[in-house]
Amino acid sequence: MAVRVGVIGVGRMGANHVRCLSEMPEAELLAVADPNLERAEELADRFGCRSYSNHHAMLMEERPDAVVLAVPTPLHTQFACDVIEAGCHLLVEKPLAESRAEALAIIQAARQKEVRLAVGHVERFNPAVRKLREIIADGDLGRVLSVSARRVGLPSPHYRETNVIVDLAVHDLDVIRYLLGEPLRMLSSVTGRLTGGPSEDYADMLLVSGTIPCVIQVNWVTPVKIRTLCVVGDAGYAELNYITQTIELYRRQDIASPANYAELIAQYSEPERKTIVGGGEEPLKAELRSFFEAIHTGCDPEASGEDGLAAVELAEAALEYARHVQPL
Repeated sequence: MAVRVGVIGVGRMGANHVRCLSEMPEAELLAVADPNLERAEELADRFGCRSYSNHHAMLMEERPDAVVLAVPTPLHTQFACDVIEAGCHLLVEKPLAESRAEALAIIQAARQKEVRLAVGHVERFNPAVRKLREIIADGDLGRVLSVSARRVGLPSPHYRETNVIVDLAVHDLDVIRYLLGEPLRMLSSVTGRLTGGPSEDYADMLLVSGTIPCVIQVNWVTPVKIRTLCVVGDAGYAELNYITQTIELYRRQDIASPANYAELIAQYSEPERKTIVGGGEEPLKAELRSFFEAIHTGCDPEASGEDGLAAVELAEAALEYARHVQPL
């Protein structure tokens, strides 16, 4: 049975949700709501649903089973609680909230109303990420020694609403937890501002998962868009590209003593490599399908409120360290 869905907030990400929902047999797209009524009407006309300028009116008149919330992060708590109070299951675009306290408020509200709460950590639904998780779990890399992620590029449309850690780094904070299956602990972070916005636009963070060091670099200042994650193991190395949804997998090789420099270069420039293509469906559709499955089964969503809370707590810890801990 199709889940009857409304979308609140139809900016760039909300519009993507509307498009995906309109193409999914598991969903019945009822309506969209946005203070920019012209934008809401344009999307509604294109995808065959109704439009509202007020989310309260949409909730009251449409009575959706579920809502996708894609409003600016500072509005998440207020809007999420409105949706939950209406008894609707809820998928909140990442991050769950701006702070730990606000994230907890949303989680508690969902528990009290017994509605499913999912968070839009879409990267864990990237087919390459899911494949890399299998590779790690199967032991193909041996014992994991370190993880590093780089998510850099030009400014986000949201760079005046929030900071680069809350907007970007939460992706990798969630993905690394997902890949390793263990909690992360923030050790240190360095942040700064270069683009003239009100908040941090670059950050480098050092974390640990058990004994595994993890490094995350994010910014809105690099002139090229890079979205990669690398895992070093004692039996191999994997480099994931989020954009191309591919993994370059390298096996460890025994290196013989080279007879000359040319032989040395040849040994290190031609390692055994396998390219793995993630393939599969669009990550956003996989995320929505997982949300609908949780609604039907009554189970926790794969990217749950608690997962969203963990990412928010780590982001908060990174900002706290960078803003208040003085360098030696």
